[in-house]
Order: sequence, then C-alpha cells, then structure tokens
Amino acid sequence: MFGVKWPDEGVEGPRTLWHAGPVAISEAARADLYTGLAEVLGPRRAETLMAYLPTFDPTDIATKADIAELRREMDQ
Repeated sequence: MFGVKWPDEGVEGPRTLWHAGPVAISEAARADLYTGLAEVLGPRRAETLMAYLPTFDPTDIATKADIAELRREMDQ
C-alpha cells in the first residue's frame, strides 16, 4: 500500500490518505495536471515532475509471477 501524508489545517499531527497502489490517469488528466503544474512551478519543473509519472496503466505490466504462471501453462 502507498500512503500520502500532509498536514491538515486545524488538526494536530499528519493526516494519512491510503490507496491500493498506482492509479492510471487519462491523457486529458495528464495534460490538465501538466498545465496546472506549469502555472505554479514553470514549464521546466513541470516537465521534470511529469517525467516521473507512469505513462501507462501499471495493471497492464506482466509481473514475474504472471510470467511464471504462463510458463507453467505452456509446459503442460
């Protein structure tokens, strides 16, 4: 699980938001995020930050376990 902590105004200590894992976003959402980042950080910093975000759906990637299962199926 991944967690994000940020201070909450009016509440002592950090608040934590948990989610199951990476979330794939649409290209439109990526473009909107870039525009907002560029307005706040400038285009160079926005491009640097966007470079660290996946451009694919992480659920489309085969894991080692997926490959091992496929090998077992092919061996049968």
